[in-house]
Amino acid sequence: MNRRSGTASVLIFLAVFSNLAAVRAGLVFENSHLDIEARVTATQTVAVFRFHVEGDRAITIKEIKSSCECTEGRADRAAYQPGERGEIRAVFKHGERTGEQFKTVTVKTDEAGIGPQRLSFKVLIPRVVEVVPVALFWQTGAKSEAKEIRISFPDGKFQPVEVGLVGPQKNVVARLNKDGKSGESESSIMTGFRARGSRGMW
Repeated sequence: MNRRSGTASVLIFLAVFSNLAAVRAGLVFENSHLDIEARVTATQTVAVFRFHVEGDRAITIKEIKSSCECTEGRADRAAYQPGERGEIRAVFKHGERTGEQFKTVTVKTDEAGIGPQRLSFKVLIPRVVEVVPVALFWQTGAKSEAKEIRISFPDGKFQPVEVGLVGPQKNVVARLNKDGKSGESESSIMTGFRARGSRGMW
């Protein structure tokens, strides 16, 4: 009776150990998620996911899919032997994006019974300047009217601002105001349409 019980325990232990080994085999990543803060002048961010091959079988990466066209995932090579190390680099092009950006890449290998592995990273792209609104409009024949464009610097540091008008703007005038209430982080441009024949705006 005891001998059978002991045999059953050994069999159960071996089965559990075998299952654990199967789960841990394949690509084992140091991190499956990364938080990255981009530089102000950067146009792209590269997230590097390092891994090693665990188990006794060689692994081939068959496919790497990204969550959007702005992100491309690449492996340093296609096939890896047991114990070898490698990395997957996800290149994210910023474009006009600012603020927090969340991207993912999915890695598919030739290992049987193991589904695709999802890697993710969050990028914080600094907002250098915010302009609200980005355009002002006046109707033809309108009376003289001043409108305001707010300029803010999220990092809290005032940057030099130059005010200029592009093109033939005979009836449009602009003036830069510094907002004392917001300290050094905000300013405004007062822009006005001067109706024909009017003398002043402010």
